[in-house]
Amino acid sequence: MAASDAEGYERSSTVVVSGPDREKESHYWAAVYEGDTDFIRLFLLGDDDNDPEPGITLELEDARGLPTLHRLAVIGHQAAVHFLLATAGADVNQRESTYSQTAMHLAAVKGHVEIVELLCAFGADLHARDAVGGWTPLHGAARTGQDEVIVRLLARAPAGYVDVRATRGDTPLMRAAYWGRVSSVRLLLALGASRTLTNAEGHDANALACNGPGADLLGLGDMRVDLLRPPNADFSAYLPARAPDGGV
Repeated sequence: MAASDAEGYERSSTVVVSGPDREKESHYWAAVYEGDTDFIRLFLLGDDDNDPEPGITLELEDARGLPTLHRLAVIGHQAAVHFLLATAGADVNQRESTYSQTAMHLAAVKGHVEIVELLCAFGADLHARDAVGGWTPLHGAARTGQDEVIVRLLARAPAGYVDVRATRGDTPLMRAAYWGRVSSVRLLLALGASRTLTNAEGHDANALACNGPGADLLGLGDMRVDLLRPPNADFSAYLPARAPDGGV
């Protein structure tokens, strides 16, 4: 099994449906994959927003185990995500059944900045940990090198979130280092991540950088120097303008 599969981050978007009414569910998931808010509304709420289609609920999962909110977050359909949260009553912290990940986990790892901001505005739990390794959304963004998502999450999170720990003690910096995400390593350092913390195995970010799968790909002998030297890069371009109060 590939590492990405084991961590629950890469999911096929094949529309395959099982159940008593496969045709109806297939039409529903086709609308979800297209981000067709009108048809999603019709299935979930009915013609007059008070007559939902029997069997179609926000708990229904596609063939890959993702509920509607999660699938929309993976694909990046912002308007449909907003509809689910603002009108259809979706739980922003709903967990999918396979890896116990939230929509925020998936939006963060995919780099969908607008979805991340939208989920934050509706109260997404940034400390939500999945069932794979206790990874938070910030760990996922660091693993896949989503620098702008990293900045947005840290702008919304309480102090100390930059060094949030997973089950085995890994920080987001350790994840970025292990996977060879050089830009994310430098960004996290610039935003205050600790170089000296170690995980449950006693490994710090340096050790993980030199022994992870990204080392051979990127020649990360230089990574050790980068981790030990204070960063001087300017990441101000990533910083978002402050959103108006209540702006969803």
